[in-house]
Amino acid sequence: MQERASQEFENADSFEMAYIAKWSICEHIIKELYIWQINHQTYCLMKEWVAYFDLLYASEKADKPNTTKIGNIIFKTDSLPEFQKFIVEVYKNCKELHMIMDPKGKYRKKRNEIAHNASKLQKDTYKQDYSPKIDEAIKELFGFISE
Repeated sequence: MQERASQEFENADSFEMAYIAKWSICEHIIKELYIWQINHQTYCLMKEWVAYFDLLYASEKADKPNTTKIGNIIFKTDSLPEFQKFIVEVYKNCKELHMIMDPKGKYRKKRNEIAHNASKLQKDTYKQDYSPKIDEAIKELFGFISE
């Protein structure tokens, strides 16, 4: 859907909105994978504790799991996860994605300038730099998901 929207914005020479549409593809996927990872980690920790209590209930000796804190289950997040702690760590081989999502990098800064200040994005700059870069990041994300 966003890919089609991006194409429609490009056809209308609205390169700012085309960039935001492509950006939102990356953002949405990253948020969903982040939610899955957090919930999966919580699930695994809960399984360790259930196994521990099962052994205790059966009057068997059991070692406590290493962690005493079980995270929260989350269903939605409005913000991107921390760049270093999640994006770089999880998407180790996605170099283009790192460039796009880096909070100090030009691609994320441009996204924020467009979204918050209605900044312009020229056709040549979009076509030669921003669009190909974010297209590569999207390809990396889909490659990561299919692994």
